[in-house]
Amino acid sequence: MSQTQKPLHPFYHWKARLFTALFMIVLSFTGLIVTEIKQDGAWYYWRGLCIVFALLSISLHLFLRAKESVSYFGTIWQEVFHWLGLLFSVAIISVMVEVGIIGRFVSSIAVLLLLALTTFLAGIYMDITFVFVGVFLGLFALGLAIVSIYLYPIVIPLTVIGVFILWLFLKRKHKSHQQNLKEESCI
Repeated sequence: MSQTQKPLHPFYHWKARLFTALFMIVLSFTGLIVTEIKQDGAWYYWRGLCIVFALLSISLHLFLRAKESVSYFGTIWQEVFHWLGLLFSVAIISVMVEVGIIGRFVSSIAVLLLLALTTFLAGIYMDITFVFVGVFLGLFALGLAIVSIYLYPIVIPLTVIGVFILWLFLKRKHKSHQQNLKEESCI
């Protein structure tokens, strides 16, 4: 890194993670509403959301590592292939829907579950923020599959609690990072 380029303040990294995760959760919750209102429309929504999540994840990765002096070219390709695996799986489910093996509502839940797993795994080896989003997506899929009658009374509180936990986690991580910076500057 050259002397003229200053890295972004860690606060911006924290905000980028938080806003990306919140945006993903809001889009997912919107998908639940779409699934409840129009089950056939949910099939298209969840497939499109796979592309949106891939773009958000890759964009966050690029933003967080934009000023690093170390090359991250290899890791970005890992992430691209990670999300392409999801899109390939969704394409296979799409073929199954077209030939009539499974219905659109069940396929929507399957795509949501694949999206949850892919997002969770992205959190494990790319950015921890996605672990929380993946867990929420998994809970949303479970909610759709088991308790569709009681979906809103269960999922809304879980979403609020989850967003609060995510906010606390990222805030604590940010404070820890600031403390480490202060300690390093005092040395």
